[in-house]
Amino acid sequence: NSMKARLSKNHMDIIKEVLAAGGGCAIADSMFNFFEVTKVKLQIQPRVQPLMYNGMVNTLKRCVQEDGLWLGLMEPGLGATVLRAFTYTGFRIGLYPTVRNMIDPPSKTKNASPPSAAASLGTKMLAGATTGAISASVFCPIDVVRVRMQAQAGTVGPDGVTLVTGLRAGRPKEYASMADAFRKIVEHEGVRGLWRGVLPTVARAAGLSGSQLASYDSLKGSLKQGGWLPEGAALHLTCSLASGLIAQTVIQPVDTVRSVVMAAHANFRETPLQGTAATAAAAATPSARSELPRGLGGKGAEAVWEGLRPRGGGSSGGLRFLYRGFGAACCRQGPIMLIQMPLVEQLGCFWGLVAFECECAAP
Repeated sequence: NSMKARLSKNHMDIIKEVLAAGGGCAIADSMFNFFEVTKVKLQIQPRVQPLMYNGMVNTLKRCVQEDGLWLGLMEPGLGATVLRAFTYTGFRIGLYPTVRNMIDPPSKTKNASPPSAAASLGTKMLAGATTGAISASVFCPIDVVRVRMQAQAGTVGPDGVTLVTGLRAGRPKEYASMADAFRKIVEHEGVRGLWRGVLPTVARAAGLSGSQLASYDSLKGSLKQGGWLPEGAALHLTCSLASGLIAQTVIQPVDTVRSVVMAAHANFRETPLQGTAATAAAAATPSARSELPRGLGGKGAEAVWEGLRPRGGGSSGGLRFLYRGFGAACCRQGPIMLIQMPLVEQLGCFWGLVAFECECAAP
């Protein structure tokens, strides 16, 4: 009976950790969804000169001018963002303490320190990478839907069908809702379409969790043990901001690859997406179409190669392509971590959990 009680308590703690992580992430991710939309637009826009979006500030300004703050930046993919927070992100962060302790179980000799202080940096990175990779492979379909809906962000014209702004201007709006996106992807691309880009998604998640959670965990332990900062809001915010920026720098190249591959599907190749009917009409000829990049179409590897290969005319490939949207990504990741991890910790403390050396008393 005592063994069953312990197992039941452990299972409940894991559920609480996942819910705490999902709740904190849903709030933070929703607040800063506009930076994610900006990042995706910059990552997947075709490399036809002149570029439709030139940097983060220009993208934000143009989206607000053309579509308004809500329709242009806040709403695209918001439903998928919230669902992703309670599934992928909730499991990625919520399971981290459990996996960390499974890899390096706290022993009696380590009782003087919390589990996260006793575990090595390598253990923390491995635990983070493990939870990230597993969560990404299971919940990849939500990411695909989110990227697709953010890619089609724009205003529908008077006919009620055709988009007149955004990357897909001049083409019908493909997905009416998140549920419609899931249905149409399966209908047109098969179930495998929902796992498009799963390899870069898993690589991104493993790198994100391995660097973000390990750096947050380690920085927090080091600053506390060194007497630099006591447990509290200042410590949480400092470690959150630093870990967010570290993680985004590490994962940005594979994040760009993931966005391009997820957005690449046959329908996008029918019309170049440069945001104006004039551009679409001018590029309709075979000679013009042959020169267009396939950043939003074709097979995933082909789409990435089109972005990576160098060209003339001021269009850049290589490393600059891989770091497209880096400014918007950092502006999202830093504030999200500033809000997300303290929220996760406080929700965990409310339920009497100790995930990242939280010293709050259980209610």
